[in-house]
Amino acid sequence: APPGVSERFLPVGTPRPAGARLHYRPAVWAEAGLHYANARAQVDTWTTVNLVAPAPDGAASPWDEADELPAGVLTETAPAEEATWAEPPAALAGAKTRERWSGMLKSHLYRERPLLLWTCSDPKAVAEPGEDEGRFRARLGELSREDRDLAAEKLRARYVPKLKRLEEKIRRAEAKVATEQSQVNDKKMATAVNLGATVLGALFGRKLASAGTVQRAGSTARSMGRIGKEKADVDRARAALAAAQAELEAMDVEFRDQLAGLPAPDVARFALDELPVRARKTDIAVETVGLAWTPWWVGADGVATPAFAVTPEARV
Repeated sequence: APPGVSERFLPVGTPRPAGARLHYRPAVWAEAGLHYANARAQVDTWTTVNLVAPAPDGAASPWDEADELPAGVLTETAPAEEATWAEPPAALAGAKTRERWSGMLKSHLYRERPLLLWTCSDPKAVAEPGEDEGRFRARLGELSREDRDLAAEKLRARYVPKLKRLEEKIRRAEAKVATEQSQVNDKKMATAVNLGATVLGALFGRKLASAGTVQRAGSTARSMGRIGKEKADVDRARAALAAAQAELEAMDVEFRDQLAGLPAPDVARFALDELPVRARKTDIAVETVGLAWTPWWVGADGVATPAFAVTPEARV
């Protein structure tokens, strides 16, 4: 590497083909820290990125073709073994060029590397940094179940006073039926006694038209009239009880329908959007602009194949 330029080596990660030799090619390497902050998304996080890009001609910006490497990949500070080498870019030797590339990288990262967060409006939620779609949908399912439980509890709370009033109404109606029925039974017994006395008196030789017989017969007729009235009272009490019970059944059906109408959690139905959170421009810190060596296998025919097994995470 040119004097004063940091260098790193991508590790060799593929088997050596028969007869191949190891060859290193140069790339521009940069390490930068980014600060993402967004009050709406409740995000305030720092992250470090490592980028590699083809060595440009002259002082042109290399970052349009840069790839981001997974964390911890660029840690090697020495080559894997004896190898041949391509020439490092001459532009990298200039401190002013590296400084210019550093400024270009800040603009590039601000413009091209927002933190993309999944968002959902129903239920209202924003994904956490690093939370992928599957995990975010699973969390939305939990939130949706919590929202449904809360809605169900509110629905039950609305019906509790109605239910208590109906229960009291049914209790009073049942008591009314029992009271009226008891009065009818008492009247039936008294009438039966009067009829028995009157009929038996006649059968046993008492004068059928005596004053006592007529009086008792009149009392019996009045008792039968009262029995009819009491029966009507029982029928009305029973009708009131039946109406209250029907009202309770209708309320139960209504409650069940509203409860069934509450949305059930379905992770597939959640409509997701992406919220781009840009790094704070003043907080983008380029730690290093240096040289990265990428290993290649060169066969006897001169054809080169990558010797590294690293797949860039994303083009930035």
